Amino acid sequence: MKAWLIDIWNLGNLVQLWLKQENGKNVFLKDEYFPRIYSKEYTSKGRAFLSYLYRENILRSIGGKFRKELWSGNTLKVSASEILDYNRFQKIVKKCIQIEEHIEFYNTEIPFTQFYQIEKDLYPLSKVDFTEANGQVEKIERSLDDENTLFPKYPSFRKIFIESVYGKFKPITEGRIIVHISLTEKIILPGREIDLLTSLNELLLKIDPDIIYTSHGDEFLFPNLFQLAYKNNIKLLLDRSDNYFRKKHNLKGRTIFTYGRVVFKTTPYPLYGRLHIDKGLSFFYTESELEGILEMAKFSRLSIQKLARSSPGSAMSSMEDEFALKSKILIPRQKGKSSSIKPVSVVLKADNGGLTFRPITGIHENVVELDFRSLFPNLMKLHNISGETINCKCCSPSLRPVPYLPYHTCTKRKGIVGETIGVLLDRRDEIKKILLDKNLTKKERGALELRASAIKWCLVTSFGYTGFKHAKFGQREAHEAITAWSRHSLLTAKEISEDYGFILLHALTDSLWLHKKDFPTSLVNELCKKINSITGLNIIHEASYSWICFPYSKTRDYLGTPTRYFARENNGKLKVRGLLNRKKDTPGVILSFQEEVLNVLSKASSVKEIESFKNEIFQIYDEYKSKIEEKKISKESLVIYKTISKPFSKYEKNNASKIVLSVLEEKKISMQGGQSIDYIAVNTKSSDKNTRYIPSYLYNGKYDVLFYKNILKEALLELMPFEIATKSEEWKLEQGSLF
Repeated sequence: MKAWLIDIWNLGNLVQLWLKQENGKNVFLKDEYFPRIYSKEYTSKGRAFLSYLYRENILRSIGGKFRKELWSGNTLKVSASEILDYNRFQKIVKKCIQIEEHIEFYNTEIPFTQFYQIEKDLYPLSKVDFTEANGQVEKIERSLDDENTLFPKYPSFRKIFIESVYGKFKPITEGRIIVHISLTEKIILPGREIDLLTSLNELLLKIDPDIIYTSHGDEFLFPNLFQLAYKNNIKLLLDRSDNYFRKKHNLKGRTIFTYGRVVFKTTPYPLYGRLHIDKGLSFFYTESELEGILEMAKFSRLSIQKLARSSPGSAMSSMEDEFALKSKILIPRQKGKSSSIKPVSVVLKADNGGLTFRPITGIHENVVELDFRSLFPNLMKLHNISGETINCKCCSPSLRPVPYLPYHTCTKRKGIVGETIGVLLDRRDEIKKILLDKNLTKKERGALELRASAIKWCLVTSFGYTGFKHAKFGQREAHEAITAWSRHSLLTAKEISEDYGFILLHALTDSLWLHKKDFPTSLVNELCKKINSITGLNIIHEASYSWICFPYSKTRDYLGTPTRYFARENNGKLKVRGLLNRKKDTPGVILSFQEEVLNVLSKASSVKEIESFKNEIFQIYDEYKSKIEEKKISKESLVIYKTISKPFSKYEKNNASKIVLSVLEEKKISMQGGQSIDYIAVNTKSSDKNTRYIPSYLYNGKYDVLFYKNILKEALLELMPFEIATKSEEWKLEQGSLF
């Protein structure tokens, strides 16, 4: 029989499979599975411990095997074992750090379901052939007609979307739970506990959805629904399979710091027999929707629900695990390799990051932007940079040196990180090539762009993971080698560009902005080919601009800001970076204002034409100013969204976040670092600090006119590429943070 593999989970050594046949029938099967791991015994105590695990039927010996040690590349003889009692072994192996001088285990950190899928060559939504008897798998394998295409055929899914009008700021019985059945049809569930639960169950029976989307379902909806069900002794029909983990009714979470952001990781609430995707918390869904999730689920072999709750780095780590397994490399339990001790002179050279120039402020015409496509991932692939290949002991440092640093990379072994990245780079190039086809339908083009976006974010995080202390194949020196090569590549491109007569206006990590009077496009293409041939990297002609504006810094008006600019391409399209309309905490009224002004500026093809639109821009400003003063701004356009960095008790200053959190605390709503709040400025000069800002759900129609006018002024000032009376009283902004 044929079907699609939709989801996979395990209860001990029993793999639970959810398959969907072509006629839409759901099939739930079990398959007993024993993952294979390895161990190296160094002492008699280690051998005795392994014998104990065999006697207790926790492990089963399958003899000795030869495998490669990760960091040295040396071949080791190790003991191979199958895990007979997965649950007991997981408890034991967590304590094995206490006896690591006697015995060391390998490959134990790979998820059970990933082991299974790698061995069977399966992945989420792969087409499979299977036979079964009484719900037990007899045989399952990838179908010969499983399509390895960018437009695979998927089963038809029934979907619903569940949300609460007031989110987590009101009890679930008061929050108006809405179930969206389609774009035009929705049902509001009753508020009384028993009525709410029975109505939801009736709806689930009637529609029988395969995918349930929620907004903050993990964080608020599902924990409260399951708690109500437990309290009223009603079984919720959210799960469709009888083989699942019992849901916890308490909500736990933790705050983590990643890539300069504070993130709240909540207790996951996956479903069994249905897919639950929390739109409010899923990074992959926010950036690439379901198409992107399916794309990376295929490459990482993580389940759809697991991937939807994971970071791009987790997907990359899973791919690296698979490459190591297939290459017969042992994966140690201890993650990463500690940095070596080095003199201060080397540290000062190594710990520099990417290269950033200060832009030449003002407006410039006839500008071209060059961009190294996926610079860091390509450097890792080109120069074989991985944790185990940096400063290897098997090669002479002179064979493959790293610029500026006393480092080198291996010439004999292929790095796990570089080889894994190569798979995604090839896939992204394949997608980009197909996107050039003008005959693609709108649906096909949209799907490909979403898949490319998911891959892009995995490539972006691959660089950061080389220096991450919990990365399995990371090492600090690898991270430093990548940035050293990036600085070398950017400086090389700069020097070649200047040899071609271009003036460097700005350079930032992997991009250059160049100016030259009256140059043909062929010269830019020739320049790119030259840089490609010297660096070995793909640099592209990203855009040609009629003009570009590098504004002065808001705090130091004699300097430019590297990450803030706006420009008009020759085709009239605007490119904007670092302005208020790119920030998540900017009120909607300010976003609308800047968009209108930018639309006006896009009509100007020269600096002279920009000057001619000055009066029109001031007119737009006056209109928005009047709307704010006359209190004609809607609630939705006033709301400020903010991610808090810590809980209420840790705040010291009475800023907006602390004030809003204090109001929520009074209503017994506790928030943790990484969670989001939304509020409106009511009276920022009030002597009663608790009335300065309020949560948006408590909005009563009053707002601080002066506060929003000040943000409007700031929004105009950062867009004005010509002189205005910034020193007059009218244009002075109030001191202190607007937020």
